[in-house]
Amino acid sequence: MAEIPMPAGDIEDVQIELDQNFQVNRSEWTGRRRVSGMPGAQKWYASAQVDIATEDEERPWRLFFLKLRGPVHRFRFPVACSQRTGANPTVRAGATPLTTLPLQGLPANATVLKGGNYMTVPLPSGHHRLVMLTEDLVTNGAGQGTATFVPELMEVPAEGATVETINPYLHASFDNSRQGWKTSNGVTVFAITAEEAL
Repeated sequence: MAEIPMPAGDIEDVQIELDQNFQVNRSEWTGRRRVSGMPGAQKWYASAQVDIATEDEERPWRLFFLKLRGPVHRFRFPVACSQRTGANPTVRAGATPLTTLPLQGLPANATVLKGGNYMTVPLPSGHHRLVMLTEDLVTNGAGQGTATFVPELMEVPAEGATVETINPYLHASFDNSRQGWKTSNGVTVFAITAEEAL
């Protein structure tokens, strides 16, 4: 799978969802419910649309849609505007495949990111995992901190790997084999429906 760059354009009506993989069983007799965590990866889903009014702006989007070849290739779906300034941190020793990640190369003695901010973590398999912080990322005097987030990474990131904290993205692919666009009154609408490319 290749990564196809997304063209420039204003993405509108963005929706981002995380499938948490839980099963709810409800008793028909008492109405009580029992929630069970299910095995398997939690997965992100995203949708958006791009409205284009000129042929010069439309052409790169048509090419992008067809180069992706349905769900075959991947692209970077932006999930947040520039969250912070400076350089991106790297993974330090002690990483796990779970919901914490030790980082280095951050500003010293600072709250670098807040709970609710995103990060994109590169994994050894070539996947890039989007995560959301569940606590503020606070550093020590050496510029080191531990990020706490959801969902789980599922792989141990390589020490020294660069984590995207400035312009995080969902590494995504289209969720079906049919892509197209709609034109009405001279405006072409490209609807993006994607899922995390795991």
